[in-house]
Amino acid sequence: MQRVLYAIGAFPEKRVLDVAQALYREGQYQDELFLVRLFAIGTRRNPELMPGVVQLTWDEILQFIYDRFFTYRYQKAHHPQWNAIGSKLYQLVMRCEKEDFITIVKEGMDRWVSSKNTIR
Repeated sequence: MQRVLYAIGAFPEKRVLDVAQALYREGQYQDELFLVRLFAIGTRRNPELMPGVVQLTWDEILQFIYDRFFTYRYQKAHHPQWNAIGSKLYQLVMRCEKEDFITIVKEGMDRWVSSKNTIR
């Protein structure tokens, strides 16, 4: 945690340990300038996590991506600066309904994770 906080460079070095400890203890840190929060992303929410942790499900994230790409489809149609994944997600949004998009992307994620966990 401290390494990430040092790399971000938002806090003086003498404050980094305090910020990290607050994140470990409460899931968030806040002062007069900053609000730093931990995020947990998964298939479902965990009611046992600290209240300061923001929890997002993959369904929520993929719904957001779909809605953003669809709503702004004309503005985002030209995107040569995107990597291959961003371009493929955009193309999929243009071809699918929201529920199908979410299903297809999650199935692809499952296949990718399974392939990484295979002993070779």
